[in-house]
Amino acid sequence: MVQTTSAGTQGLANAQQAEEIITGSYVNVQAIVDYIRGRNPAMVSLVAMGIGGAQPNVEDRLCAQIIYNLLLNRPVDVDIESNNADFKNIRHLFDPAIDWAPEQDFYRCAQFNRFPFVLKASRENGMQYLHRIDV
Repeated sequence: MVQTTSAGTQGLANAQQAEEIITGSYVNVQAIVDYIRGRNPAMVSLVAMGIGGAQPNVEDRLCAQIIYNLLLNRPVDVDIESNNADFKNIRHLFDPAIDWAPEQDFYRCAQFNRFPFVLKASRENGMQYLHRIDV
């Protein structure tokens, strides 16, 4: 698999001082929470990369907020479309002129807890790799 997220790739490259890095999204929120709880780190940084790693975006912020709330055992509402006013701000993702990101991709990416694993970053031979860790 080749991950082509420019902001996420920048985040991985710039987190050189992090003790451990895992990636995440809506599709593995519970796996992220379970993994973090299992590791029981003294500190956790949730980094919503946004657009190009320079500008915030709604979907990354919402995902980080959900993970944060779950880690604190707070209730969350994961139905971002019907229960979140911010959802209206991501309609730009459905622009028909963007042929590399069809609308159905958004709905696939917004399926909560679809996968029971996290992707952990590691550096090997000067390259950054993501390894699946089942939770």
